[in-house]
Amino acid sequence: MTHALVTIIAPLAIEQVEPVRALIEALSDPANPAQGAIAVDLARGGEFVHFASMHSLPCSDGKSGIFVLEFSADGDERGAIDEIGQRIGARLQPILDTVQGAGVQSLTLSALSARLRRSGAM
Repeated sequence: MTHALVTIIAPLAIEQVEPVRALIEALSDPANPAQGAIAVDLARGGEFVHFASMHSLPCSDGKSGIFVLEFSADGDERGAIDEIGQRIGARLQPILDTVQGAGVQSLTLSALSARLRRSGAM
């Protein structure tokens, strides 16, 4: 079976680091992020995610930040991104909208997957 390891990194304006962090923390139970509504949505249709992590971090320059989404899942990279989009894309979109406001264009999981297909990167 194919196994995807996906890391998505996008720039953030420094003033967006904390608001994005708050959006991330609102997605699940802070005491156990593997529980809650997002975990239920990820499991809907069968287990396929083995690990997932999402962060909003300031960069060492103190002037910018980054958003990081990484996960491992069954299937190839494009298929895994598509499946994440179908299962939790609506929950992630407010975060992606904020990241897009930092100068990133068309940051949706489906747009990312389509862009990777066109570029032949995966």
